[in-house]
Amino acid sequence: MKPACNVATLIERFFTERLMRQRNVSANTIASYRDTFRLLFLFAQVQLRKPPSALALTDLDATFIGAFLTDLEVKRGASAKTRNLRLTAIVALARYGEHALDQRTVCRLVEGHEPEEGSEPRVWRTRTMRR
Repeated sequence: MKPACNVATLIERFFTERLMRQRNVSANTIASYRDTFRLLFLFAQVQLRKPPSALALTDLDATFIGAFLTDLEVKRGASAKTRNLRLTAIVALARYGEHALDQRTVCRLVEGHEPEEGSEPRVWRTRTMRR
């Protein structure tokens, strides 16, 4: 059984290639996205009992992201505006992962292996994501 594709390496590529090189976003945007993923990783450690380095793309499904966003509002007292900013960062990463590279390509590039046969690319789907 081959391991699922690692999220940490995809996020590294997202920050260095997409945000910095291709989009040339501001330092404030990078800091905001960094904070979003730091909070997401902390939430994952508690909920999934996995360190960030062990997270797979399949761990970040719609149910998990919805629970994360609810946690931001309820436990951390985040406003709707803050919640939506966090969702924007997650959607940007999801689009990078889904549209720039399909899951099989991501796994080959960042992990050096193929994903499991028959695995669904159910990565970061939320009801608010539209194409």
